[in-house]
Amino acid sequence: MPREAKFLRKQRRKLRNGTLRTERRAYLDEHLPGWDSVELDRILGI
Repeated sequence: MPREAKFLRKQRRKLRNGTLRTERRAYLDEHLPGWDSVELDRILGI
């Protein structure tokens, strides 16, 4: 699995668990719109 996919899976896991930092969430929202979409879940196999 590509490094970027592993990173996104880890961030999604943190989001679901409630441990994702606010600054990280803001960065992802700004630079990767749609990073928390259901469609991306299917692509990453989450």
